[in-house]
Amino acid sequence: METKRILITGSSGYLGQHLLHSLLSSNSSSSNNYEIYALFNSSSTFEQDVSTKHAQEKSVPSHNVKFTLLKLDLTNDEETVKTTIQNLKPHVCIHLAAISSPAIAQRNPDLANALNCPQVLFTCCKELGAQVIALSTDQVYDGDKKCNKKKRVDNDYQQEEKSSSSSLYLETDEAKPVNIYGQTKINMEQYLQTHLPTTSVSLRSSIIMGPHVPYGNCKSTFLHFIRSRMESNAKTTYWMDECRNVISVYDMIQVIMWFVQNGITSENAGIYNVGGKDS
Repeated sequence: METKRILITGSSGYLGQHLLHSLLSSNSSSSNNYEIYALFNSSSTFEQDVSTKHAQEKSVPSHNVKFTLLKLDLTNDEETVKTTIQNLKPHVCIHLAAISSPAIAQRNPDLANALNCPQVLFTCCKELGAQVIALSTDQVYDGDKKCNKKKRVDNDYQQEEKSSSSSLYLETDEAKPVNIYGQTKINMEQYLQTHLPTTSVSLRSSIIMGPHVPYGNCKSTFLHFIRSRMESNAKTTYWMDECRNVISVYDMIQVIMWFVQNGITSENAGIYNVGGKDS
């Protein structure tokens, strides 16, 4: 069986770490042969963290998986980025690297756009014939579409309004981001739709939840943030009018791996809303 070369950007981030750990698990049931190139930039100890984790677990990568960790800044030195990607010759690129904090993106719009929509990377993928699986966000929507609210009745939940699929955002709904972060993801989607229309998918993910990262430190989930604020007794302001379809990190990995294993064609390329069944 031919080895499939997979390039993962943002492998030291929350979803990236869980995806990498899943792929490197010796208990993986996949019969595919993978050669993984995991790119990272923000963590100076990531290589050691990965090595230490597998030593502690007394586990080794599955026999049918080879992997290499590479430190690379996608926003600097276009020639270095281009040369690196061309030498790796990936069959699939999973683009997870991002400035995902709306506040940071708002303060650094150019940097956020450069990382969230890395045109040099995507151009290389097109030239190499590599398929692209890119993580987008539900923040491409302005949130004005009403959702069904629920009230608690006798330890159970009851719909206040009659269930209607029209309350959920559809991929055909107009994208109207209200912040720079959402706009950079729209820019990414549009670039892929224009330049790789039949070989890319953009996954508009809702909030991703799950356990702490397997390797080292990185930004945790919203629930981890809430816990840390409570433990430190820090005064915190929370939104009261958000309705989001949170998704498990493991479900998100399954979605990504479906496209890795089945491939992207003109039949399934495009944009997908990805979230849990409940809001």
